Order: sequence, then C-alpha cells, then structure tokens
Amino acid sequence: MNDEEVATLFDSLVDEFSGAGLGWIVDEVRVLLSQGAEERVNPVEWNGIGKVSKSEDRFTRRRYTNRERVLLLVEAVERVAVDGLAIEKSVAAFFTESESRPAVPQVVQFRSESDQADSGERFDLRPASAIVSREAAIATLVEELRKVRSEVAQ
Repeated sequence: MNDEEVATLFDSLVDEFSGAGLGWIVDEVRVLLSQGAEERVNPVEWNGIGKVSKSEDRFTRRRYTNRERVLLLVEAVERVAVDGLAIEKSVAAFFTESESRPAVPQVVQFRSESDQADSGERFDLRPASAIVSREAAIATLVEELRKVRSEVAQ
C-alpha cells in the first residue's frame, strides 16, 4: 500500500470503529497521535556543535507516519477487545455459583475508590454461552485486524 492508501485506510477504520460504538478508542488514539511519537535525539543533532556525552541525549516528538497511525489504531482496538473479554471472563468466573462465592449478580458496577456514588460504569453479566459466542466474534475480529496490520506493514 502506498502512503495515500494507508491514510485513506486510517480514515475508513476511524469511521468503521466509531460507527461500531468504539469512538472512545478512536478518541484516545487521536490524543496519542496529537502528542506525536517520541524520538531519541543525538546531542550532535540537537545542538549542532558541542561536547558529545551520553548524558546529553534528548528526546523530541515527531509526527506519526500514516502507517504508524493505522497500526496504533488497530492495536488499540485489538487490545480493548481481547482484554475486555478477559476481564469479563474473569468476573464471570469469580461469581460462579458455589458456597464460598457470592451469588451471581445481574449487573456489576465499577467505581473508582474516590467515586462512591452510583455513577460508575455498569455492565450486565451474561451467561457463559454469550461469553463463548463473543469470544468467537473477537477471534474473528482479531484475525481481521492482523490481516490489516500485515497489509499495512508491507
């Protein structure tokens, strides 16, 4: 893919992910992109003259390339999908019915320690069959994202 095609792909992925309810991931990636990629700069490069010593290494920021932009977005979506499923499975496993565990609640709510109001993030616990079905869908998504990553890396 040439650079223009990669830029178009990024815009398409942004639209697709935003339309699928993943706009918050797109927003987080855009914040990261706006900060730029950190790069180590050799002292001779940053001051032109002067003593060269290892303690003088500096860091600067540069604009992400179109390829890096696509790869960051794809990685972010993949991580959220995979890690989100792992969290859901872990919570469901914790609440398996047994004498030593509490009964399975219908809704789990996450709150920060400082926010004790009922305004935390909520999600419904699904039966194990729903988790298995989502696991298959996420595996398909991850495979497609890896294909995109592979195509962009070439």
